[in-house]
Amino acid sequence: MACVSVVAACGGGFGEVAVAGEPERVPAHRDWRELEAPLLTRHVKLTDESRFVKAGEAYFSPDGSWIVFQAVPVPPEGEDASPHYSMYVAKLAHDEDGRVAGLEGEAMLLSPPGSANTCGWFHPQFPWKVMFGSTLVPPAADDRPGFQVGTRRYVWQFPEEMEIVQRSVPEIWHDLNMADEPQPEILPVTTPDFGEDAVRPVVIFEHPGYAAEGSWSSDGRFILYTHAGAPEGGGRPEGNLWIYDADFGTREPLVVARGYDGGPFFAPDDSMICYRSDRAGDNKLQLFVATLARDEATGAITGVGREVQLTDDGHVNWAPYWYPGSGTDGEGRAHGALAYTSSRAGHDNYELFALPIDRAMAGAALRRGTPGGVSPRRLTMADGFDGLGVFSPDGRHLMWTSQRRELGLPGSGSSQLWIAELAEGATAADLTGPLAARQAELLAIAEAEVDGLEVAGVVAQSESFGGEWLVTLTPGDALAWRARTYRVRADGHCERVRDGGV
Repeated sequence: MACVSVVAACGGGFGEVAVAGEPERVPAHRDWRELEAPLLTRHVKLTDESRFVKAGEAYFSPDGSWIVFQAVPVPPEGEDASPHYSMYVAKLAHDEDGRVAGLEGEAMLLSPPGSANTCGWFHPQFPWKVMFGSTLVPPAADDRPGFQVGTRRYVWQFPEEMEIVQRSVPEIWHDLNMADEPQPEILPVTTPDFGEDAVRPVVIFEHPGYAAEGSWSSDGRFILYTHAGAPEGGGRPEGNLWIYDADFGTREPLVVARGYDGGPFFAPDDSMICYRSDRAGDNKLQLFVATLARDEATGAITGVGREVQLTDDGHVNWAPYWYPGSGTDGEGRAHGALAYTSSRAGHDNYELFALPIDRAMAGAALRRGTPGGVSPRRLTMADGFDGLGVFSPDGRHLMWTSQRRELGLPGSGSSQLWIAELAEGATAADLTGPLAARQAELLAIAEAEVDGLEVAGVVAQSESFGGEWLVTLTPGDALAWRARTYRVRADGHCERVRDGGV
């Protein structure tokens, strides 16, 4: 046990953060920029309310220069916003130092008017080809997916018109192949690289019922996706995982189980898949990974080998996404990390967390009430929803959907896209290890404030203890209240353990 730091909650370290152009001054223990550092820094808001009512679920192109995302555009004055997401692509803009500064120009619309769309993905070899789920026409059902305020539940919809489609984007082709030459006003759409799909989305393969949530394998041969057919006797459809093999033009079921299995992704080395499911039927999604079985002669995926449930903690855990380099070694041992979205911090404040794959698959999965389980590392610390996190291919950035306000201010707004730099040289171990000492100290101060204590001038002393932190707070005014100690876990949970020092 080693003493790490002693810092006062005023002036330099934990003082109030001056906000340019704002009358408010944000105490550091309430400023999400301070709370998320040093792992996440240089936050940039990519979309905003002037263009989109809401935006989210974005993914990087293979070289990290473009993104695909879904959004609801701001409607013309006097008109209502669409109840459905449209699909867009945009190029990331960079400043003179090469850092992400926003989006370059206007985002480009890929989907037809009135259609419902979800889950975009770039082709790994031909990144100007973008796959997404689309109804192509206005769906017959007019109910809306998303978080329902009245029931406090996230509602999933399965439009039966939803198909997996592909759209080629000539602007991306030009950017990747002819970036040094002026872009013509009208790009050719009859090259061997694309045809009709450069004008409108085309269906990649047919599978009646809901087909969406697709992603390509790294070689572009397979599409992993969710399919839900019409339920027997009414009720909610149950989604299952399917695999489409472009070499043979076949589709086969991969994971068929009770509940809604969805949101699947191949590991970077294609050895495993991750997904989420509500096997218990209680709408509390949990995380799963599974190894893939293949035909040695043809390389075709024939099913799953070992399936492991990573979480079972009473919270809603969904939207898993692989950290670059994750997969299995030559001995079949898993390594790497997953980022995911969870209600661990409350159903009104979903946050991003990360789990180590090796320890989870070795049997130390999160189990309610079971000592020794793997505690996830909390990545985001802002008010409102933070989720659907994805890593850039080079592992230098995290991009996600957030309702946070700008400039570190507390409170929440509409869902928009954000991106931040990961700490230089960050590894999977850094993503899944203990919080930094400063983070623990700030969280302890915030908890003390919730307890009703005056925290101005407080001094925080932190000590590491088994992957957690014990933080002792001493008031600036010795007569204000007695020193007290808080335990801070990697998942951001903070609890008072005793009065007095450690």
